[in-house]
Amino acid sequence: MKITEVDGEAADDASQQWWCITRGGGMVNTSADQTPIEDNDAFELTLKEGY
Repeated sequence: MKITEVDGEAADDASQQWWCITRGGGMVNTSADQTPIEDNDAFELTLKEGY
């Protein structure tokens, strides 16, 4: 599953934008629907540009 919009801000495919998922500052290498979640985990979403 690819995240396409966060809080009303959509990633623009034409500009090669994508939402990066991090946990504790480290990049998560799984899709949003495949990322395991444990108690007290904190995730961040950052809009990135360039594939």
